Amino acid sequence: MSVGYAVAAIPRVLARSSQRMKHRTGKSGEAGDGQRSGSLPVPVRTVGAGVVVSKAPASDRAVEPDIGSVDLARRLAREARIRTEQLPDIDEARWMILLDIYVAMRSARDTPFMSAAHASSVPTSTAQRYIHEMTSRGLILQERSGKDQRTTHVRLTEEAMALIDQVLRRIEGLRRT
Repeated sequence: MSVGYAVAAIPRVLARSSQRMKHRTGKSGEAGDGQRSGSLPVPVRTVGAGVVVSKAPASDRAVEPDIGSVDLARRLAREARIRTEQLPDIDEARWMILLDIYVAMRSARDTPFMSAAHASSVPTSTAQRYIHEMTSRGLILQERSGKDQRTTHVRLTEEAMALIDQVLRRIEGLRRT
């Protein structure tokens, strides 16, 4: 989204669309010149489900939050707080690595080292450093593949599995309330 765009609520956009249609068709009894009285038309485009952006001047912009989005943002913030309370030294990238390994283990799959590194969405060298760091902290175990000695697999320690289970149970409890 480029600078100058603001999120506007659907009702306001629908009202503008209705006004434009009246001006274009001339059905409102006014001259169908395509302009609202006293101002130029404001370009509007839809970018997602119920999200419309407008390149209107700052004075004309009204940001009316979608209640569902606000609730989602609040829930995500609460979930992040739970995670940071339980695992204060684990940032988002490290958390994604742990979750990738967790999901693989719960699905009875091996996790190649590089697969876990890519799960974090940080540069590979950074993710490798994070994995080695979490290995030295006792959260991750690294072992050579039995099939291919060039490949290293990673898995969580019992302690890490218990911590992640606890965090996920607390987050699940939030979603039920």
